[in-house]
Amino acid sequence: MEKFTAEQARALMPDRFKEMVERIHADIREAALAGKTEVVTTFRKEFNGNSSARKVKDFLEKDEGYSVFLSVSELKPDLSFYISWREL
Repeated sequence: MEKFTAEQARALMPDRFKEMVERIHADIREAALAGKTEVVTTFRKEFNGNSSARKVKDFLEKDEGYSVFLSVSELKPDLSFYISWREL
């Protein structure tokens, strides 16, 4: 019987980090052009494979300077990023 480890399974999971950041940047660009200072971007829960949502949140806050609230609902099949770039 061939052995298939959890590490091998995790390696096969898609890393959606880049895709998520690109979509969030597009939403931020659109909101900023409309004069807004906040945006909400929602993804299906399957986008959270390999903890992508936490990595995206950390990247947006630490590397890009946004204020980010991440909402992952047990009742809904999605996760949402609430992103603000206004001065406090």
